[in-house]
Amino acid sequence: MGLSGTEVEELFERLGSAGVGLLIEVDHARLATGEDPWAATISGPGAPGGGVRVRGCGTFQQCLTEVLAVLRDEPGDWE
Repeated sequence: MGLSGTEVEELFERLGSAGVGLLIEVDHARLATGEDPWAATISGPGAPGGGVRVRGCGTFQQCLTEVLAVLRDEPGDWE
């Protein structure tokens, strides 16, 4: 995927405009134990099923890719 910082910002703004809140986080405890630390929470009125949690991603980019895959399974233009 390889988005630039500006592209990530634009994506987050687009999600927000569509009623989708997105929080991506790194879990320090999972990082310390060598587990995949990245997770995301998709929420808001535009989120699938009222909200989705994506966990166990090895990188930020992988996490964002999985979030977009969840959204692509829903109605709307998430390409």
